Amino acid sequence: MDFAVRSVLRPTFVAPLLLLSARPIVLHVRDYAFRPGAPAFRLLRALAHHRVDILLTTSWNHGRRRLSERLVRLRRRLMRIGDNRITFLAASMAEHVHFQRAGLRTLHVNNAAFVDEQIFRPLRGRQARFDAVYDARLSPFKRHELAAEVPNLALVTYLYEGKVDLDYRAAIAPIVSRAHIFNGDPFSDAYRVLAPEEVNNALNQCGVGLALSREEGAMLASMQYLLAGLPVVSTASRGGRDDFYHPDYVRIVDATPRAVAEGISELRRCKAAPDEIRARTLARVWEHRERLFRCVDDLYVSQGCDRKFESEWPSLFVNRLLSEEMDPTAGILAAINSAHAG
Repeated sequence: MDFAVRSVLRPTFVAPLLLLSARPIVLHVRDYAFRPGAPAFRLLRALAHHRVDILLTTSWNHGRRRLSERLVRLRRRLMRIGDNRITFLAASMAEHVHFQRAGLRTLHVNNAAFVDEQIFRPLRGRQARFDAVYDARLSPFKRHELAAEVPNLALVTYLYEGKVDLDYRAAIAPIVSRAHIFNGDPFSDAYRVLAPEEVNNALNQCGVGLALSREEGAMLASMQYLLAGLPVVSTASRGGRDDFYHPDYVRIVDATPRAVAEGISELRRCKAAPDEIRARTLARVWEHRERLFRCVDDLYVSQGCDRKFESEWPSLFVNRLLSEEMDPTAGILAAINSAHAG
């Protein structure tokens, strides 16, 4: 598949799909692609006469029985549409175990391993203007209040689907008002979403990255910190971000403002250099990617295809395995039809 075709196949936050192979058909799909009425269902109905292998990643921790059962119901629905075979990529071992118990085909591949290390990296001449940075959307589960005692705080912020929790906004207003916000006050006309390269530039101006939620998904921001060479202060968490942590450059602290501030103070003297943090993180990242490569290779073999996915990865890979194009489903369908013509 040439570049012109691949360029229209990148996923979106509306329809987060990525075509990994047109023949045999292999898709990477984020779980929220299957919201009611989403284009992903229309695509699978159009492919009902083909076998479709789906690698599905989750955007939130599913390490609980109730949430795993939702995925069981989703699998049943997709199997009713056509010959759709789903492998659930677990972001943590807890998820992996729950998926296995639910009878789901699963692989422990943390989607934080899909963050692009060519974008997030230490920059030459970096200087830490700020003690710590918290890259997080302004939602209660992110617990910005735990950064209340950070003396020199920077933020990268987001508003989820443009919505504002007014109570949370009021609660964290003192913290937001004294912090440096790289992308502008989110409640003013100055606010904008930063490009990934701009986020990396912001991270390189900070000493420590913060991860303060109790539970979420893999927390891609945490991976971005590590690839940029920042040590991390985290609270105990569920969701998979600790897959890539090591005590040489990460502190797991109590969920109190004082403990967070003390963790930052300690890691401002971290002995691990940025390049070392990055290299050791990438070693773990490639463990997850290699599991994915072997999985896709097995899918290829099962359909008589003698290819190696690892050799295809450089031409297919995009940051997060997601992009911001509008709706790639028509392009995906056209590429598949072309590959299967004749």
